[in-house]
Amino acid sequence: MFYRENGQFKTSYQADQQIFPIRQDRWFIAGMLLVGFVGVPCLASDYIFSAILIPFVIMAMAALGVNILAAIAARFRWVRAHSWRSVLMALTTSLPAFQTCH
Repeated sequence: MFYRENGQFKTSYQADQQIFPIRQDRWFIAGMLLVGFVGVPCLASDYIFSAILIPFVIMAMAALGVNILAAIAARFRWVRAHSWRSVLMALTTSLPAFQTCH
């Protein structure tokens, strides 16, 4: 680690909850965005755009979509598992044939 959070004190809860609370992180992200949105379009050739950048962006968007889809499916699975658990608990406690002796 080249830098630390020492000396960068927060005076409000909102300042403490920023996405990039460390000043060096904000400068680094701003520089990377500047390079990505200004430097690459000015310096890249047609080959770089058509053969490398456009397929990379398409695959990155597909990976992001799969991540979002998996998160939504996991949430529904969690809800469904709990609903089935409550149904099974109700069945096993109300029917004497399914009860076990402890």
